[in-house]
Amino acid sequence: MNQKIVYRVLSALAAGALILSFASCTPSDTQTQQTSLDPSTAPQSISQIVAYFNAAADKVKTDRPEASVSASVSIPDDGIQTSDELLARIFPLFRDQMSLGTSRSGERGSDLTDVAPVTGQSWGSRLERSAVEWATCTVNGEEFKIVIRMRPEENPAPLTSAHGKVFEIHDKQAVLDEINTKGADFIHVDDYATAYEGCYIYASINGVTGEMMSVTYEKNLTAQAQAECRGALATLGTQDVTMKLRESMNCTYTWVSPEDAAE
Repeated sequence: MNQKIVYRVLSALAAGALILSFASCTPSDTQTQQTSLDPSTAPQSISQIVAYFNAAADKVKTDRPEASVSASVSIPDDGIQTSDELLARIFPLFRDQMSLGTSRSGERGSDLTDVAPVTGQSWGSRLERSAVEWATCTVNGEEFKIVIRMRPEENPAPLTSAHGKVFEIHDKQAVLDEINTKGADFIHVDDYATAYEGCYIYASINGVTGEMMSVTYEKNLTAQAQAECRGALATLGTQDVTMKLRESMNCTYTWVSPEDAAE
């Protein structure tokens, strides 16, 4: 047989074998398949969702993934109401001097007691069923997407109230100290009352491992106080002030390091 013909036959056979090898490959041979959770495995009732969320939040504290937490507070100009027009114009300027955003982080394996909510505690959440107005859990690939709406609450205290068992509640005296320090030249506040309404938790949890991937705590509240005007504003006396605030805390957790993922 002519040598050229032999080469052509061998080339054709090699090409055919290559085509067959590709054809015989299943998707799992060429790419990683993402597991899709069975929706029936998701927590269904509010009690089940609350228990599942608490366990995932606690797991963050005990298993110590890499953590990144950022918080912001917004007070729109029209969210500040007072009976005096001059004071209404001054308060937004005072607001802009306050500390309305924070961030903190923790390396994988580090102590997250003072990083992940609730800070200062060895646990992540003590949310109770009675504090929840409604809750849903849907499936997205390997993750459970949880949305929880809290019932309204007045003057929640840190750690002991319905909101305080899952949200970061600012220490009242610390807030008053900041107000009275930064506003010392024209205002003084002895106390204030808060009403929390329309507060939400949005969480993404790995349904296979129970690991919290991310969670956002959104607080909507109204604060009311009597402000004693001082200095150049002393002639205004004591004024009623109402402020509407939105606080958002975003937390992201990384459970596997790049080095482990490469192994």
